Amino acid sequence: MALKQTKITIVSIVAVLTALFLIFRAPFCIDKSQDIVIKKLSGLSNFVEKEGTLRLDVGKKLADIAAQPQKYDVPNELTNLANKLKSAAQKELKNPKLKGAGEKLSKAAAFIEAQAKVEPEKINYKALSEKAGMLIAAGNKMIKKSDRLVQMAALRMYISSFWRGVLVFGGLFIFLSVYALRLGKEWAYPSIVTIMALAPIGAFYISLAGAVFFGVPNGFTVFGVGLVAFLIVLTLGLEDKKEKAVYLPIMILLGMIGVDAFSFAEHGIRGILALPYAATATNPAQAILRFTGPIAFLTLIMAIIAIYKLAAKNPSGWWYAMMAAMGMMFVGFPADWVRHKDSVFIMGFSTSTYLVGGILGLILFVLLLIPYFKQELMKEEK
Repeated sequence: MALKQTKITIVSIVAVLTALFLIFRAPFCIDKSQDIVIKKLSGLSNFVEKEGTLRLDVGKKLADIAAQPQKYDVPNELTNLANKLKSAAQKELKNPKLKGAGEKLSKAAAFIEAQAKVEPEKINYKALSEKAGMLIAAGNKMIKKSDRLVQMAALRMYISSFWRGVLVFGGLFIFLSVYALRLGKEWAYPSIVTIMALAPIGAFYISLAGAVFFGVPNGFTVFGVGLVAFLIVLTLGLEDKKEKAVYLPIMILLGMIGVDAFSFAEHGIRGILALPYAATATNPAQAILRFTGPIAFLTLIMAIIAIYKLAAKNPSGWWYAMMAAMGMMFVGFPADWVRHKDSVFIMGFSTSTYLVGGILGLILFVLLLIPYFKQELMKEEK
């Protein structure tokens, strides 16, 4: 598509400024946002491992007391073990991620403490032995969970580093595209628009955990700058009110679907790592991630291609956008059905990010089928 010289100048200025930001500033914003999440995950991993080891030690000692009570001053030993568990339970109850484990540990401590107060001949050694087995099993489970948290931290580091590299590479490519734009190359403008879309698509999800859970919103600076630049450059390429009424909502929806697709693809991997691998086959809530993760990744690719094609006013963009909409529906609705435990409440209604993604896909699907939109997007083919 051909732009007027004035628009080419404005697009070039906005593009160069955005490129400088993506190369020299965006990486540090993303790092600051992600580093806090990675540090917290690593700290949680160490804490979980410590608490798991405590359960193992107490469980083994309790099992030995139950098997050979004559070797010990049982009331004193049980009191000491109960105090250790109570102290650990209080720490765990303060951590939202370990609240359930802390409640169970608190109950175990109360039971052991109660046994320490009864007369020695009335102590229920069988029940103590069973409680010891439960503590040992819980300890082993927590140590394995600690290892998985390390894997999750590594995955987050890899994903954020990869997308940071994408933005730097995109910034470099913008310089080349601006030069091509001034030479009149048709591919230059849609390339600039597409690169602008990459910053908000990736930065939103990468920055979400740091902003929501730890109050470090630096990554949203990348999201905001990228989104504003994307909308400015995109609007400059639209000639009349009808084009703006058609292309703006479609492109914004594609960007939102790109955000969801990016997050669902990463969640597909992280969710599987969150539980033992066997659970991916036996637990439907885990098994669904093996289905949705790859489709979400391919949906992301379709959304990015659709943005490029539509920015170029190429009718094939309609087809790629339709595929992105269908892909998001096939990810969002099934995952929400199986994993509705991940729900949140909005205005009193139970929903989830998967449901929101499915609805966005459905909205885009319907818009693309409306003649007003379809005819405009495919007018060259018509």
